[in-house]
Amino acid sequence: MYRDGALRRVAEEWWTAASVARVQYDGAGVTREVSEEFAALLGMPAGAMVGRPFTDYVFADARDDAQRHLAILMASGFLEGVIRLRGADDRAVVVEHRTRLLPDGIESIVRPIGLLDVPGAAWESGASAPG
Repeated sequence: MYRDGALRRVAEEWWTAASVARVQYDGAGVTREVSEEFAALLGMPAGAMVGRPFTDYVFADARDDAQRHLAILMASGFLEGVIRLRGADDRAVVVEHRTRLLPDGIESIVRPIGLLDVPGAAWESGASAPG
């Protein structure tokens, strides 16, 4: 996964030291574990988030990009950047994320950058809002 030993050490130190919002998914992208910080960031109860696909927290217009990013993660083992998540009441939550592939799933650590009001960012037809 990491060819450079120094990069691996820095990444491992960051993962170990980080006490920020975390979410874990299984290999299919279904939410397996949610920290209280992550749930609060999206304005949802953690228990209601477990068992739902990660695409439930992505706006419909960004789902193709999310699937491409998942493919990159699966190929490289690590992905970082800034994304817009879909929180309660369709509010947009902008976060910086660092996502890594685990032996049995995926883990993201996120840090909030801001909240946006997104008028008209309705849930797709037939989809139910988390929480």
